[in-house]
Order: sequence, then C-alpha cells, then structure tokens
Amino acid sequence: MGCYRPTTLKLASAHCPRAVDFYEQNAPAFRDHFAVGIAAHDVLAKIGEMALFLGRAPLPEEMQREAAGIARGLMEQGRVFEGNRESPMSAEDAFAGRDLALAYAIRPDATWATKGAWYERGFAFDADWNSIPFASKNRRFRLILDKIEIVTEEGEDYAGRLAVVTDYKSAWPTDESELSTYQMRAQAVAVYLAMAEDLDGIRLQVTNLRTGKTFGFDLWFESGAREQIEAWKSEITDYMAALDKMTDGRRPARPGIGCLGCPYALGCDADIIASDRTALGMRLAKLEGEREQLVKALKSATAEHAIQLADCEVGYEVKLSRTPKDDALTAIKATWFAAGGDWAGLLRSLKPTMAMLSTVAKKLYPESKDDQTAIVEEWSTVKHGKEFGVYRPRP
Repeated sequence: MGCYRPTTLKLASAHCPRAVDFYEQNAPAFRDHFAVGIAAHDVLAKIGEMALFLGRAPLPEEMQREAAGIARGLMEQGRVFEGNRESPMSAEDAFAGRDLALAYAIRPDATWATKGAWYERGFAFDADWNSIPFASKNRRFRLILDKIEIVTEEGEDYAGRLAVVTDYKSAWPTDESELSTYQMRAQAVAVYLAMAEDLDGIRLQVTNLRTGKTFGFDLWFESGAREQIEAWKSEITDYMAALDKMTDGRRPARPGIGCLGCPYALGCDADIIASDRTALGMRLAKLEGEREQLVKALKSATAEHAIQLADCEVGYEVKLSRTPKDDALTAIKATWFAAGGDWAGLLRSLKPTMAMLSTVAKKLYPESKDDQTAIVEEWSTVKHGKEFGVYRPRP
C-alpha cells in the first residue's frame, strides 16, 4: 500500500491518476508558479510562531525583520520540506511571497493567536486511521496544516470548543468552492481523529491572501458533523485503495480538461490514438495543458534574451503601440469646445470601456470593493457570446 497526502489525491482528481505516478517518482515538474505561495506560507508560519512566543501580535517592524530572514534563507539554501532540501528559490519569487504574506499580516483584520494554536502542524495515520508519528514507516496518509487554533464559541445555536483550521491560499480565484475539496475534507478528518476528545466542533476556513477574504463553515459534532466526517474518511479510504489498485504497471492517464495546470504536462507520455470527436477534444486539451506550462516556463527563461531558432525567435518581441497621453482628455475637451461642441455631444462620442468603469468606481468608492462592484454592475449589462477553447467546468 502506498502513502498518500492531500496533494496526491488532488493530483488524481484535478488532473489524472498518471500524475500521481509522476509525483511518486519525483519526476521533473513545472512548479515555479507555486514558489510565491511557498514563500508566503513560510513567512506566515514564522509570524504565527512569533505571536505564540511573544504572547502578543508582532509589530509590523518585527514581522518585516523575520520575513526578510525567511526570504534570504529561501534564496540562499532553499526550503526544507519533509526532511528534503529543495533548490534555492529565485529572488523574484522569494520577495513576492514575502511581500504577499506581509500585506496580509499587517491588515487590521488579520488576527494572530497568542496561545492554543499551531502552525505547519503535521499529522500522520496508519491504514486503520490510528494516529502515528509523522515520520513513521507505517504512514498510510499524512498532511501538514497551515494553522490550527482552539477557540471557545458562544453562539445562539451552538457553543463550545472549536478547532479553527485555516488554509492559506495565494491564488487570486480562491473562494468558497475551495472548502469542498479533498484537501479541506482531509484536514477535518485529521483534526477530528487526533483532537476530537477535547472539541465540540471544527471550523474549516480558507483565506485568500490576495484579497484578504476568508471563507468558512462550522462542523458541530452534535449536529451531524461526526457522521459527515466519517463519510469523508470513508471516501478518502476508498480513493486511496483505488489508486493502489491502479499500480499494475502504471496508473492510467486521463487526458482532457485535467491537463490544464498539471505540473507534469510537459513530460507526460499519455498517448491518444483514436480520431473520433471525443479523442480529438482530448488531444486538444492535452496540447493546451502542455502549452500552458511551456508558456510559463519560457516566459521566465526568455526574460532577458529570446531563444534563437533556425527560422524564428521564442521570447518577447518589442512592439510599438499608441496609448493616450495623461492630459489627453483635457486636450480633447479643449479641441471639442473650440470647434463649437457641447458636453452632451462630447460624452456621446466617448465610448466607455469596462476598464474605464472600474477606474471611476474605484475613485468613487476607494474603501469598498462591494460598492465598486455594485456600481459597475449598475453601469453595465451582460451580453452573451461564445469563444472556442478548452474550459474548466465552473464550480
């Protein structure tokens, strides 16, 4: 039996079982786009540990000092993950992750636990879901949680001790749909099995570091949460067993929409031979997945110089284009009125764009994104159209 973690289950479900093979073989993967998130997680873990040590929220200058040290370590030596030293991180990624973490950490609504909390805490379980040491050879499932905090909740409907499990996400699109992933379900299972005796419930939440928004929901044991978590545990057990049984040779590939974003797309050897419409669609999806990763890799590789080929170059091409001057509207107004025009005619001549509406909304409501969104929706309308391509299903 293999040892799994949320990462491998996510690879299998979001991409395909063959991706798990690549992961287990430590195959080359394009993971550069995860580096910023890795750096941000390391900085936030350090800040959280500081708060526990100091017994208070760290000051901004203290956060900045520790974050600078984390960034230097990632650039000089790389991260140590589960006992393995990774390659040094680029300065751009280390600094971007540092800045992302600090931007969130110093927000007025960011809270730092001073007791009853853990950062980057690992859990491991054997085949019977008994808790075992994280480094045990009998591990069947393991995971590391970004943050766990024990709080006492006094609500109208439920009250008691809650384990608040927070998962930090660095991706812009992160929203409440992230709460339904196997990763979050596995976190609930782990905390329940290891800590439930002293708890009345678990709160699962994800925090979007880009927007500062947190999405979550509560699982109170007296309200059916035990049964729900046991069902998730059963699903994970069955999923691991299914992945085990696929290892007769190699796990099967599932070319298609999962190829988009797959970190192993560049080295994937999945073969699609049939030429019916479904197979053709699978081929296009696989090619788009490879293209997506190639573009990410080559953008970094050609940042300074293009790659010279026999009959072309791959990289950035300098192009000339025109853009309005800063005082263009003032000049337009002066010219318009000099020609005898009026305000009504001028406004009719200016065709608004969505970018223009967004800019005006930000000026009107600089402190409220909700008000910005509302006014832009009031000023705009929805039009239906279609564009050919490979698309992920909407959550």
